[in-house]
Amino acid sequence: MIALNRFNAFNDWLVKPMCIIVYCICNRKLTTRFR
Repeated sequence: MIALNRFNAFNDWLVKPMCIIVYCICNRKLTTRFR
């Protein structure tokens, strides 16, 4: 349980910024494609 909680906390810390970065990159590519 403790290991799982630690993994979940690490997952949140690692995955959320990655998702934000990927989302920003995708938005930038879409905006440059439509302009």
